[in-house]
Amino acid sequence: MTKAEIKAKWLEELRHGGHEQVPGTLKGIKSDGTIGYCCLGVLEEKVLGNQITAVQLLDPDEDLYLGYDGPEGTYVRLKEDVIGDWSLTDVFIEKNDNGCTFPEIADYIEYNWNPDAEETVE
Repeated sequence: MTKAEIKAKWLEELRHGGHEQVPGTLKGIKSDGTIGYCCLGVLEEKVLGNQITAVQLLDPDEDLYLGYDGPEGTYVRLKEDVIGDWSLTDVFIEKNDNGCTFPEIADYIEYNWNPDAEETVE
């Protein structure tokens, strides 16, 4: 899949995927038992198809969680190999963890991430 295809699918998932959102982890179990994702968790699991183990959130109102946060190096791989820009990826994480909605994050991604359409990600 090219980075342009990844971007298009990611925007679609963030805007219309119906995913619950959580801060502080790729995929978390909320206090009501539902599963939520950060924007990068949506990218990793729903777009790239890589299963993530959910962690139990200790306090859904804070960035507190207990347990496993995906395969070691997931954040680094997403930053380096998929998005290709560490500082931009950190902005996506900051927006997710500071209350921006998935559609708001999608708008930011749409206008600020310019992937090389020729480059593919496996």
